[in-house]
Amino acid sequence: MKTEYILCAAIKRLQPRNCVNHYHNGDILNVELGYRHCDIFARFHEEVSSKYEDQGFYTSKNRFVNRNEAFLIAYQANQIPISLYKERGDNGRLYSEDLY
Repeated sequence: MKTEYILCAAIKRLQPRNCVNHYHNGDILNVELGYRHCDIFARFHEEVSSKYEDQGFYTSKNRFVNRNEAFLIAYQANQIPISLYKERGDNGRLYSEDLY
């Protein structure tokens, strides 16, 4: 199976989206997506959580992950330089600015 990688920034919704067709799977109905977290807040400020722990990333396997798990996924998928990993270590947090 292909290595999981980070697609984009994500923030958990206050209420999941209603979906009449069951085409979507994973966490896609529970989050809003964007290039950066500030973009998501600007578009969906009334609909997304403002809690830090609800800010994370969406992966290629349709999962919402927190900043710590996203950092490790991005490192393993070669999306961030090894120098950044060495600087932050195993408990590092990923920020959208690290990817783009």
